[in-house]
Amino acid sequence: MTDINKQGLARVSFVLGFVSLFLMLGIITAIPGIITGHIARSRAINFPHQYAGSRIAILGLLMSYLSVVVIIIMIAVGDHLNTKGDLIPLLDVMDSSHTLSGYAKSLYGASPLSQ
Repeated sequence: MTDINKQGLARVSFVLGFVSLFLMLGIITAIPGIITGHIARSRAINFPHQYAGSRIAILGLLMSYLSVVVIIIMIAVGDHLNTKGDLIPLLDVMDSSHTLSGYAKSLYGASPLSQ
């Protein structure tokens, strides 16, 4: 029995792309999804009688690349917030207080529980 139109790598690329984009596993699954997608697409183009799944591989590639773009945007936004200083003062106040009442004292000057 011959296995005509193999789609294994194309399906792997699709699953890895889906997992990287929708389950937010990011780089862990996006890079293998990109690699397997390119291999599957190349095989489907060069050997169309043996391999199929070109469209599935394209979908896997799109989801994997989109996942990488989303990760880059998240890193850039996080870095921007960190350099602007919007996040750090709040974290410093919360870290120095160590308790909820200490945090309230740092915000209001007195603990609401002591009133």
